[in-house]
Amino acid sequence: MNSNVLVDTHAHLDLLYHPMEEAIRARENGVKYIVGVSMGIASANRIQELTFRLPDLILPAVGLHPWNIAQEDPEDCLRFVQDSLDHAVALGEVGLDYRIKTPKSLQKEVLMRQLMMAAARDLPVLLHCRFSHARVLEMAREAGIRRAIFHWYSGPADVLMNIIQEGYFISATPAVKYSTKHRDAVSLTPLTNLVLETDCPVEYSGVESRPADVVEVCQEVALLKAVSFGEAAATTTENALKIFGGRLII
Repeated sequence: MNSNVLVDTHAHLDLLYHPMEEAIRARENGVKYIVGVSMGIASANRIQELTFRLPDLILPAVGLHPWNIAQEDPEDCLRFVQDSLDHAVALGEVGLDYRIKTPKSLQKEVLMRQLMMAAARDLPVLLHCRFSHARVLEMAREAGIRRAIFHWYSGPADVLMNIIQEGYFISATPAVKYSTKHRDAVSLTPLTNLVLETDCPVEYSGVESRPADVVEVCQEVALLKAVSFGEAAATTTENALKIFGGRLII
């Protein structure tokens, strides 16, 4: 495997002003694939459009994000997810967020229904778990999910150990350069359970991220793990291959 090939496993391409240009710039910087995550129907349709235009670079994930439950009709969205998953590489971004006002009971119902859809297709899941790390892990296990990425994990160490024991993964974001909790999580996680992402266009230190920034994430992971950039790149890309399967060809 080319040790300089990278995968951005979590990018909100639909929120970028110039997604095509940014995706191509990332490819020029060594990014082989970008997983475009969705938050609802509109974003999923936009990701599908981008995938159609750059099918060898952008891979679509589909899901109803907890932030969007209150903004869209959950039943319409769940039907859309059900109908769209056969053409996606993953379910995502989905999960729980216990900092928002949407009732926890509704969030859990929506998440479990989506997890069961993914389990029925043996699809990986991209999980949002803000202030809900243990519960999201419990639900993923209950649903029988075999492959999961706990996106931007910054939670408790004991839950992290259980995530690793389950064979799941966490993703390192650009916040690994300065966030103590995120750095601690990445430091504790074996390289064999790590993938890279940007979550673009999220701002880090006041600067909007882009898919090409996954290069800097890999550099920081290499420093934390005391390995070469090439080893960090090769291992995290191999992990992405294990997660997303046959759609990724390196």
